[in-house]
Amino acid sequence: MRPLRLTLAAMGPFSGRVVVDFAALTSDLFLIHGATGSGKTTLLDAICFALYGVVPGSRQDRPFELRAAGAPATLASQVELDFSLGDRVYRVRRSPEQVRPKRRGDGVTRLASEAHLYELEGTHETLVCEPKVQTVNTKLRSLIGLDVHQFQQVLLLPQGKFLEFLLA
Repeated sequence: MRPLRLTLAAMGPFSGRVVVDFAALTSDLFLIHGATGSGKTTLLDAICFALYGVVPGSRQDRPFELRAAGAPATLASQVELDFSLGDRVYRVRRSPEQVRPKRRGDGVTRLASEAHLYELEGTHETLVCEPKVQTVNTKLRSLIGLDVHQFQQVLLLPQGKFLEFLLA
């Protein structure tokens, strides 16, 4: 699995829309670095959330905390990840459960989490499976061949877990 493009909207410290172009990198191994609070962990959380619907570590039971505090109320929190598996390219798009202002009147509307999985061929998107969170989760696990715990252990090096990685 190779990430190609990650798009975040209203997530973590990113109150707007941010695109990270991994396809522009010339190596399969890369380091994400930057100042404290710049969004490094959010990028890894977003990749994991896109693929598995959860974020690594202790934050996974609190998906509302993925939302950027300064995001406009009209901008929904969403993650989109384009990735390749062999010669195939996929796009997964997820939104966590969230609230938005009602379109009419006062108050808020609670939006359920959503997940969509597409196979990409050029500029054409083909829906791979029914756009239901559990169906997308099952299909992605079968495509990637790793569950979320294996993915986190093998492909992500979360903060404070480097010794565990070396021992594994």
